[in-house]
Amino acid sequence: EISYLSQLRILYFIRTKIGGTIPTEIGEFTTSLEFLRMHGTNVHGTIPSEVGRLVNLHTFDVAETDISGTVPMELRSLTKVERVFIAETLIHGDLDP
Repeated sequence: EISYLSQLRILYFIRTKIGGTIPTEIGEFTTSLEFLRMHGTNVHGTIPSEVGRLVNLHTFDVAETDISGTVPMELRSLTKVERVFIAETLIHGDLDP
């Protein structure tokens, strides 16, 4: 159960064989999660709007994945995000708020 990790600050899955979609439950880390990196994994689907609830997020990295769609407005409006990595994905559209 993901809710047992309520103080999780860093979630890194870089160049692993982990797959699936980004679960909507990611939004449960509202104030704790600062770094979300899934670079070079088998993650697919779209970025859930619940990512926009991660008010302390500094880095969002889904580069080299099969993530598709657009960047949700909720993610674009986060004020603490310093780095967004979406190269070599199927994401399209603007990052501007």
